[in-house]
Amino acid sequence: MSERNFRTALLAALLCLASNLAQAADPATVNAEQLMTQEERAEQRNKMRAAKTEEERAAIRADNHQLMSERAAAQGKVLVPVNPQGPQQAGGRRGQGPGRGMGAGQGRQ
Repeated sequence: MSERNFRTALLAALLCLASNLAQAADPATVNAEQLMTQEERAEQRNKMRAAKTEEERAAIRADNHQLMSERAAAQGKVLVPVNPQGPQQAGGRRGQGPGRGMGAGQGRQ
């Protein structure tokens, strides 16, 4: 690796590190999960799994967000906004799905 490439890579790594540290340094912003106990998280998960429709899940999500917003405000913190459609929608639902798989292999049709 040339010295120029090394310096560029080092600079990029330092910028990424500084960015992560800046995000972590803002203690006034929290996720709902950080405000919930293990039991509360398990209860929320069970409610979401038991919900029959997307509307029920959205209502459960909204109720929990309201409760966690109040809890965060009582601690002088701000709850980060959430995707109203839920975390699975944020990434476009990529991942395992009806793909082509590994293929037929060499020599097979």
